[in-house]
Amino acid sequence: MKFFVYAIAAVVAIVSSQTLKGQSPIDLPASAKPVVNTGNFSVVLNTASAMISHEGYTVKATWSGGPDSHLTLNGKVYKSLQLHPHAPSEHTLGGKQYPFE
Repeated sequence: MKFFVYAIAAVVAIVSSQTLKGQSPIDLPASAKPVVNTGNFSVVLNTASAMISHEGYTVKATWSGGPDSHLTLNGKVYKSLQLHPHAPSEHTLGGKQYPFE
């Protein structure tokens, strides 16, 4: 859970800073601290039907999310359409890879 919180905090910080020069995977510094939500980030999730498939390297869930499911960052709304976990983690924290993200 600790890694998940740091990963979300890092993504929010990177995207909101408008300095994104790379893409996944990223190595979060071990000294990274969770970012305090100042109201610029919110998530709304509702129940919806999903299609789950095995992609050979991961399991993927695809769904409509319903009309109200979304993530808002700095006033921009992003619709949630897919989730696919990584085992082991794609990102690292201080060079350490975790079993799942």
